[in-house]
Amino acid sequence: MQLLEQSVTTDSHVHISDIRTFRSCRQRWYFSSPMQLGLSPRMPGKALFLGTVCHDSLDRFHIIAADMPSARRPAYMEQCLNETFQNELNRLRRLLTTDEMNEMAIDISDIFDKAEAILLNHVAWCETNFFTRFEVEATEVDFVVPLMPEHGVHFAGRYDSLLRHRNTGRLWLLDYKVSNMPIVWYTQYLQQLDDQAKAYVLACRQIYGRELEGIAFNVIRAKPPTVPKVLKSGEMSRAANQDTTWAVYERALRANGLSPAMYHDMRAQLEEREEQKPFNTLVMITFTDETLELFERSMKQTVREMLRPNIYPNPNFLNCKMCSFKGPCNTAMQHGVDSSIVKRELAEKFVVGRYVQDAQELLETSSKD
Repeated sequence: MQLLEQSVTTDSHVHISDIRTFRSCRQRWYFSSPMQLGLSPRMPGKALFLGTVCHDSLDRFHIIAADMPSARRPAYMEQCLNETFQNELNRLRRLLTTDEMNEMAIDISDIFDKAEAILLNHVAWCETNFFTRFEVEATEVDFVVPLMPEHGVHFAGRYDSLLRHRNTGRLWLLDYKVSNMPIVWYTQYLQQLDDQAKAYVLACRQIYGRELEGIAFNVIRAKPPTVPKVLKSGEMSRAANQDTTWAVYERALRANGLSPAMYHDMRAQLEEREEQKPFNTLVMITFTDETLELFERSMKQTVREMLRPNIYPNPNFLNCKMCSFKGPCNTAMQHGVDSSIVKRELAEKFVVGRYVQDAQELLETSSKD
């Protein structure tokens, strides 16, 4: 197995994604981290595209949504989605060939409608679960704080919003998670296992001090509530396995001239189901000082290894995530991670940041090897 030493320059900005990836697979970190090659796939997957569109739309929406009448919020969310979706398509057109764009268009043909349903359901949820509880102090906040200044290393990141709790007056970081992970993972395991939560609270305490209470994750299911079906009899389906909310079900009833009062059994059933498997929820996390101190030590130890790392693939194939770099990774095992053939493969399938020409530099470099 080849070990490749790659030193990191001073004044490095370390992100939590760098730490996570380095711990799970150093070769993937070498390919993907901005501290090294900084590559990402030319063509984003369907789930990534949906997540990006939803995430950026939410950021736009919450800049001013709290200050507008509730009746205007759904239309404003649709405006945010339209702008975000078009911006993302324009970015892809700059990156991809016509054939690649046509292939991508097939994959994302239904994403707009799906995103629209997810986001409008989020707006309805916010009316009683968010706007009444929090004031939005700022959105899309980038931060950089010292981590290991003796080595020129800073910790950098971005959280989606800075909130102030209306009752306590304390500050909370907010981050969106558009995900199909079981909600129990977030409610029971996030506090113990998620590095991002600890890292962001630890870092932002340097900015906001003790006024910062913790971090809140707005978990949004990457699936909209299902619109119920009207049966041949003219009644609405009462199927027990419908994955929807009472609000969506009631709206369908009224749209079809049916009385919600005749479906009180469905209301109880759907409200219970949504409590167990919500489409939107807010997970609020705090940490003790001891927990943050322990995490800070482990994070610094990982960064020390990142400063002069040995690069190799995941040493246990059972832990391999079969990520988008699996092709170049296999090639690297035969020819070496820094070989011209690996660079050529990377240049053909990946981009640096959001610019094709940056990846082309890899190809030009490899031709000189």
